[in-house]
Amino acid sequence: MPVVDRALADSFSAGAGNDIQLVPAAAEDGTELFIVNVLPCVDCIDETKTVGEKWTARDGRPDRIGRYRTIVHLFIDPNRVHHDIFRVSQWKIALIVSDRFADVAGLAAIEGIRLEPVTWTAG
Repeated sequence: MPVVDRALADSFSAGAGNDIQLVPAAAEDGTELFIVNVLPCVDCIDETKTVGEKWTARDGRPDRIGRYRTIVHLFIDPNRVHHDIFRVSQWKIALIVSDRFADVAGLAAIEGIRLEPVTWTAG
C-alpha cells in the first residue's frame, strides 16, 4: 500500500473520491503520513493475451494454484473497468491508475513514483 504525505493524500482524494481510504500514520520523526487503501478490486485481466506464470501443484502452495505467480505483460479488458484507480483481483500487487487520475493527482511529477503503461484490449 502506498504511504504518502498530506499533499499527495489530498491529490489522491481529489482524483479517487470514494475509491480510496486514507489511514493516518506517522513517521518516527512525527511527519504526518497516510496509508492509501485502494478499495476497488476488479476482475479485468484479459486471460487470452496476458503473459505470465500461474502457480501449479508442483510449487507446493495449494492455496495459490491457478493464481498468477508472475505477470510479464498485463493486458486489461477495459469493458470490465469502471474506476480511475483499482487493484487487479488476480494480481493484487498491481495498482492501476487511469491517465485522468495520474493527471489530477500530478503523479508524473512526483519523485519515487514509477508509472508503467498497461495494455488495454478490446474485450
